Amino acid sequence: MKPDARILVASQSNVAVNHILSRIAELQGSQGVEIVRVGRAEKIGHGAQVWTLEQRMADWRTEVLARTDGVLAQLKERLRTLRREHKANQELATNVLDELLECQSWLEELAGELEEFPHLSGEERQQKSDALAETLVLIRGMLPEAAQGEALPQLATEMVRLSQVIAGLLSPAFPDSREARQLALVERWRKIFGKQEEFARPILERASILAATCLISGGFYLKNQEFDWAIIDEAGRATAPELLVALVRARRAIIVGDERQLPPMLDEDLTTAPLARLGTTREELAESLFATLVAQGKDEGLPTVQMLTMQHRMHPAIGQLVSTVFYGGKLTHAVDAREREHGLPWLTRPVAWFSTARLQRHAETRQGQSYYNRAEIDAISRLLHRMEYSYRELGARREVAVITPYNAQIVELLAEITPGGLFWQALSIEVATIDAFQGRDRDIVLYSTVRSNPQGTLGFLRDRRRLNVAISRAREALLLVGDLPMLEHGRAGRDGNPYQEVIRYVRTHPQDCTIDELDQEVGRG
Repeated sequence: MKPDARILVASQSNVAVNHILSRIAELQGSQGVEIVRVGRAEKIGHGAQVWTLEQRMADWRTEVLARTDGVLAQLKERLRTLRREHKANQELATNVLDELLECQSWLEELAGELEEFPHLSGEERQQKSDALAETLVLIRGMLPEAAQGEALPQLATEMVRLSQVIAGLLSPAFPDSREARQLALVERWRKIFGKQEEFARPILERASILAATCLISGGFYLKNQEFDWAIIDEAGRATAPELLVALVRARRAIIVGDERQLPPMLDEDLTTAPLARLGTTREELAESLFATLVAQGKDEGLPTVQMLTMQHRMHPAIGQLVSTVFYGGKLTHAVDAREREHGLPWLTRPVAWFSTARLQRHAETRQGQSYYNRAEIDAISRLLHRMEYSYRELGARREVAVITPYNAQIVELLAEITPGGLFWQALSIEVATIDAFQGRDRDIVLYSTVRSNPQGTLGFLRDRRRLNVAISRAREALLLVGDLPMLEHGRAGRDGNPYQEVIRYVRTHPQDCTIDELDQEVGRG
C-alpha cells in the first residue's frame, strides 16, 4: 500500500468505525494524516466528533476567518477615516461618530450570531437570545436621543431597525467608495464561507482516510470519491448489500471479520412482503457474504484468505479458552499476563464461573418473548459492589461490561445496578446485549446467561457464535454467572451444546479458571 493511497475505512456499525479511527490516531502520533469521518452526527457519537466532516468544516472556517480578521479590521478603519472626512458627518461630534461606528460593527456581528439560532438547543437558544436582547438595549442607548425611537419586540426586526437608523445617521449621502464595496464583499464572503455543502468537497478531496459505515460510504458526500483501498471491519456482521456498497467504492479491498462470530443483524422493519418485491428474503439477507467468501476461498485454496492468529485484547488465560473452544487452538497472544492483571485479591483466576444452581429461586422468568433471572441479577449486583469497594481501596478504576442475551434481563439489570449512579466511583459500567457488544471490549466482563429451567432448554444460547462473542470481550477478567449444571447438560439439538466445551475447559484448567458455587450472599469488600 503506497503512502499516498486514499483509503476508505468502513464497517457495519458506527462504534466499529470510531474504534478504528481511535487506533489510527494512536498509531500515527504527531504525523499529519488527514482523517474525515462522514455520517449523521447523532449516530457517530461524541468520541469521533473531532474527525467529523462538520467539525472539519467548522475548523477550516475558524482558521480562514482568523486569517481575514486583519483585512476586515483594516477596511473598517479606512472606512471610519473616510467617514470622518466626509462633509455629511461634520455635524456629528467625533465621539458620537465613533460610538455609531462601534454600534454598526456590533450589529454586523449579531446578525451572524442570529443565523446560528436554528442549530442551537432550546437552552442555548434562550441564553443567546437574552444576551442579544441586552446588547440591542445597549446599542439603542448609545444613539442620539432623538434617533432612538421605540424598540421592536422581535430581535431580528429590532436589529434591522437599528441598522437602518445608524446607517442614516452615518452616511445619508456617503459615496459608494471602493473600501465600502470591499468591506461588503468580505463580510458577505465571511458569512457564507464553510457553511454550504460545496465547501465539503475540498476537505474530502485532501483527506487521506475517509471513514463511514458501509451504507453511508455510498451516500451523498462519498459517492463521487475514488479510493485506492477499502478496509472493511466487522465484515461478518454486514449484510451482502452493506458489504457491496463499500466494496465497489475502491480498486482494492481488505475485508476483516470473523465468520465464527455473529452473522448480520436485520432490522425488524424488514418484513417479508417488501423484501419479496425486491426479490430477496430475510433468510438470504441474514446469510453472511463474508462467510461465503471465506468458505469459497478456503475451498479453492486461495492465498487471499488469511487467518489472523495473534490476539491483542485478552489476558492469555481468557485468550487460550477462546482459542481452544472456538479456533482449534490456533490463537497466540500478543499481551503478557502481567499487562492484564485485574488486581482483585478475592478473584484468584482470570476466568471464573459463579454457578447459581444451589441458590433458591434460581430459575428463569419468562417476560413476553424474553427472559430474566432474578438470582443472577442479585449475584451480579453483589459482585459489582464488591469490585467497587476493592478498587476504591486500591485507588484504581476499571471499565466493566455486563452482557446478556436477553432484553428483559437488560431492563432488570439497569434497574438494579443504575450504572450512572453516584455510588459508582471506581467502576464505569455498561449493560448491553451480547449482539450489541460485538466488536467491543472492557477490562472486566460479567456474562449473565439467564436460562435455568428443568427442561434444559437453551434457546438461542445454543448458538456457539453468540457464546464466542460473549466470552471474548474481556481484557483482564471474565466472570460467567449462571446455572452451570443446566447449561452443561442442556438440550441443543444437532449442532451440539457449546457450553459443554467451555465448562470442560474450565474444569480441566484450574491454573487459569475457577468455579464458585453461590450458596450464600457474595461477600462485599
